[in-house]
Amino acid sequence: MQDIAQTDKELLHSITDLTCRLIDLPSREDHTIAVASALRMIQHHVEHASHFHVAFHEKDGVPSMVITPEGINRPEIMLLAHADVIKHSSPEVYRAEQANGRIIGPGAGDMKSQLAILAELFRNIHTQHQSPSLGLMVTTDEETGGEAGVGYLFGEHIVDCGLVINPDGGSLNEVTIMEKGALHLTLHSKGAACHAARPWKGDNALTKLMAKLNALQDSFIELQNDANGWHPTCSITAIDTDNHAINRIPPYASATVDIRFPPPYRLGEIRKRIEDILGPDIKIDTSMNAEPVELDPDPLFMACCEEVCGRAPCQVRDSGASDSRYIAERGIPVIMSRPLVGNLHSQNEWVDIDSMLKFYRICERFVYQKLGLQASSPR
Repeated sequence: MQDIAQTDKELLHSITDLTCRLIDLPSREDHTIAVASALRMIQHHVEHASHFHVAFHEKDGVPSMVITPEGINRPEIMLLAHADVIKHSSPEVYRAEQANGRIIGPGAGDMKSQLAILAELFRNIHTQHQSPSLGLMVTTDEETGGEAGVGYLFGEHIVDCGLVINPDGGSLNEVTIMEKGALHLTLHSKGAACHAARPWKGDNALTKLMAKLNALQDSFIELQNDANGWHPTCSITAIDTDNHAINRIPPYASATVDIRFPPPYRLGEIRKRIEDILGPDIKIDTSMNAEPVELDPDPLFMACCEEVCGRAPCQVRDSGASDSRYIAERGIPVIMSRPLVGNLHSQNEWVDIDSMLKFYRICERFVYQKLGLQASSPR
């Protein structure tokens, strides 16, 4: 038992250390040096394990890294994580700290702890076994839609595999089986400027836009028929004008909205609803569109969760969206679960340290059994 406890201690130290070093990198969309450093950090972490091929890809300036066993172009299992995080006010806020059994910092739960866990698992299995059919894929644009990362690599058939473990949803002993679809839109309204004391001489673009936004929200409120939020939603996330004077009517205004919708709603239906409400005077730019995702839980992964956690896992639905949609479109099974995390997309985002070890053991047990590895036994 002492040997097992020491093994767990060493394993957890390696995972937490890598997590903290990743959090310290402000790997957001506009910090390309930090993004590249995160990929190099993962490459360096696994490189002492032998018998695999490292491939770097780039689409629209977005880098990705795919590591596969030598001679295996289609691994049976692909471990997937993204290294990017959302933008905060300053790069200085990207700092990791440990307190109350948690690692705290931007990206701790979404998803640098999961990236560290998968990198450690990949390294250990490839160190202990000769070319297991296990790959590792790290992308850097999930927070901005994923089109140049997972969308490109799977959509263009650059990457293929038997199944994917993507720990970007669910929770410890919870497996995501459904995700809402998403629309990220920027709405533009045009008018005519004038002095604010004589509003009848102009055309207030902001007033026009606000009226349409109110109508849009009212329309989605009509669809709220589930006490747990499993219905379409419309969130206004920003409003802007080119105005810098309090006594001027703005000739231009814009707003960003985040639309989410579960099955059976489809993208075309939701899009038409929005266009009908906004009318021809509001221009719509789309930065992300995604259909809802429905996933089948893997019975073996569910069994591994129960063996490690001591109770049967729950199947859950997620209001968020992830890169899993690009993989599901290819008909490739996706497993979505993760450690205990909280305060996602905030500066004090956190991951529970003990749950990181449990999640590692769940994934380890699943990979061993799925690949039929016999040389050593997962705990």
